[in-house]
Amino acid sequence: MKAVAAGARKPPSDAAQSSFSSIEAVLATLTNDNRRLIRLLKECGPKTATALARMTSRDSGELGRSLERLHAAGIVNAEKDGRARLWAANPGRLCIEIDLREGWERIEYVPQRRRLTYRREEEH
Repeated sequence: MKAVAAGARKPPSDAAQSSFSSIEAVLATLTNDNRRLIRLLKECGPKTATALARMTSRDSGELGRSLERLHAAGIVNAEKDGRARLWAANPGRLCIEIDLREGWERIEYVPQRRRLTYRREEEH
């Protein structure tokens, strides 16, 4: 990782892609409060974390952590506007498939700009 940061090595091809480590991680990220936050961003357009905290009556620290998790998953975008950071929804489709017969699960999030897929095979 240090070699990539120093420019000595190229980053892996999937380094810029969002990822979920498990279905549990997806569900923990997409709480009712976070889904309401995504809908608010979609309806109201880009907002600062401070404005979102006021609008949702959520603690600004907790809201900031939620925004960071949603950003890491590609569900929201963040852009700098001077010193402020504006958050915007990146609407898309999330599909979770679990095949109990074959023992695999698949998560696919298809946002407007990029695609994320996770698949885990059960160990027999």
